[in-house]
Amino acid sequence: MPRARLVDEQGWAPDHYRHGLNDLAKFGFLKLFHVRELGGLGANGVMCAIAIETASKACASSAICALASTILAGKVIAELGKPEHHKQWLTPIMNGEKVGGVALTEDAATSDERNVVCTMSRGASGGYVVNGRKSRFGNAPVADVVTTLVRTDPKIRKDPIIAGAESCILVIDTSKKGVEPSSPTPSEHAACRGAA
Repeated sequence: MPRARLVDEQGWAPDHYRHGLNDLAKFGFLKLFHVRELGGLGANGVMCAIAIETASKACASSAICALASTILAGKVIAELGKPEHHKQWLTPIMNGEKVGGVALTEDAATSDERNVVCTMSRGASGGYVVNGRKSRFGNAPVADVVTTLVRTDPKIRKDPIIAGAESCILVIDTSKKGVEPSSPTPSEHAACRGAA
């Protein structure tokens, strides 16, 4: 992972991260954590731990950011998504073509779902609208798709897709019109400073 030193000397940039992610994808790192039926390698826990340790020795920041993409976002999509979601998001995440992000923590709620204040309601055009702010957002500067926890508006809990849930995990495509992530401060993405 030769770019780690360059990033340490010159500072973090989105291109550095994407190059590092592509390098890890070439070696199959991003597929290790997913079952073969979804295009992964289906590695066992010991193999995954060795791979994480090896990648972390070269550049801990790159390893953490790759894990946020393939595990924290990718596993949610793998477990809860439909085949079309796997094709749209999971496969590109495993191939290093897209970056997954995770935004669960809020200042007042930490990661306790009972205290989440970020809400999802019905939009005027028939889609859903998410309002709120997450205080920690893994891979914020580069995420193409984000998994987040939201509280559902009581008016939409009758929707079949919501099925009465007071909160749900939502997958947001950051390229969609109306998605406006705020720019993180350096401390909010400090874990993603290095790149492979």
